[in-house]
Amino acid sequence: MDEEIAIWRPVVNGILTYSEACEMHPRDLAKANILVDRMIKEQKQAANKSRG
Repeated sequence: MDEEIAIWRPVVNGILTYSEACEMHPRDLAKANILVDRMIKEQKQAANKSRG
């Protein structure tokens, strides 16, 4: 994953501040991005359930 995308995704999604993301170890930043993926997936599932 592109390093800048890895930094901005958690920031845009409200998980981290920009300064926190910049100071994180790449492995921890990857974990934050996994959290973002999970959060987006759960939001999509919730939206689908509310429509159904």
